Amino acid sequence: MLDKKIIMMLNEQINYEMYSAYIYHKMKLVYEDMGLRGYARWYDIQAKEEVEHAERLENFLTENGEKVSLKSIEEPMEIMDDVEKMLKLALKHEKSVTCKIHAIYKETMERKDIVSMEFLNWFISEQVEEEKNARDNIQLYHNYIGCGCGLMNADKKMSQREE
Repeated sequence: MLDKKIIMMLNEQINYEMYSAYIYHKMKLVYEDMGLRGYARWYDIQAKEEVEHAERLENFLTENGEKVSLKSIEEPMEIMDDVEKMLKLALKHEKSVTCKIHAIYKETMERKDIVSMEFLNWFISEQVEEEKNARDNIQLYHNYIGCGCGLMNADKKMSQREE
């Protein structure tokens, strides 16, 4: 049986992962409106990945005999049709996810919840990758934007993300 506070925090994280999916889905729609299909594809895949993260948390809770408590998903913040701002917003958001995962992990350490600690190790590694991807996307944008067809070249590169 898992600690009640850990259960609450994991349920909150499920909601935050779904919120992340909602943000990235909205970004996908904005990129589509801008005609940037590569960026749209990248963030569509990212949105689906966030749903998978939520499902991983759900499975952990149910496998441990605990209930999943779904809450309403907050409407995503206003997203401007500015590529650089959206890329920076994605990095800022991933950093907030990392902080939440670390807070849950610290709580599991304090409560000596080895099972949850082991489970959360995957999320800690995943967040290192998520932040790196967000930084790489910003760098890619900066690498291409100074060229004549820079944004379209960056968009083409973004479209190469595998699912």
